[in-house]
Amino acid sequence: MRNTRYIYCQVQGKGGAGKSFLTYLFGLKHYQDENTLFIDADFNSKTSSTQNLRFILPKKDILLSQKDRQRVVFFNILDEQKNIEKKLFMAMLTRFGRDIFTYERVFIDFGTLESDQFLELFITLFKPGELKELEKELNLKFIFQVVVAGNTNYLSCMSYLEKVQQVFGEHHDIIIYPNLEKFSHTDKQLEQVRAYAQRFKLPCKPFGDFGNGSETETDVRLMVQQGKSLNDFPDMITQWLVEQEIQNL
Repeated sequence: MRNTRYIYCQVQGKGGAGKSFLTYLFGLKHYQDENTLFIDADFNSKTSSTQNLRFILPKKDILLSQKDRQRVVFFNILDEQKNIEKKLFMAMLTRFGRDIFTYERVFIDFGTLESDQFLELFITLFKPGELKELEKELNLKFIFQVVVAGNTNYLSCMSYLEKVQQVFGEHHDIIIYPNLEKFSHTDKQLEQVRAYAQRFKLPCKPFGDFGNGSETETDVRLMVQQGKSLNDFPDMITQWLVEQEIQNL
């Protein structure tokens, strides 16, 4: 029997919280891992597949295997009405469960609309625990990675986190990722996130602490926008800080 395949879902119904940035950091972490696939499921921006994860895209080399050519893909899970159809979602899950699907880890960068529709799908069309049964049948394991931003985005982000906890908390792992870049001067909000995590016994892993407005933060932003790997970072200090960041994910 094959090993369990892990499906990591970066979700948040509030735009600009940092889902694609988190996906980028995971891209750096698993850069050399040919058993990791990244799926961009953000129809509106396609940020991960066209920009942030450019460094994982294969170079034009006829010696590369087909598997090496497909480590970053875009997959539209919305129908013409911008809803997620259960049939389309099930088709994606079935692909993950096939023997010919060779990846052991899948990171899915859900867009804002997709994140909302994903929850709505399980609230309206799935029975409680149905995803857990599918996991067992297909030998998969879902981990929901909820990105949370502070300041004016805080209440919306926390409301979404609470819904994820209500829908998936009983049967699935949930990890909270506070984006520290978005928590400037809001220590109280960050404390509340940590208290929420402790209450429900959820891992809480802050990320994105590169110094608000600093030169390091500017350099990191530029590297993300250009889809650069760790080797392309401008100086050793910035590279070391990012390495520390991805070790803590």
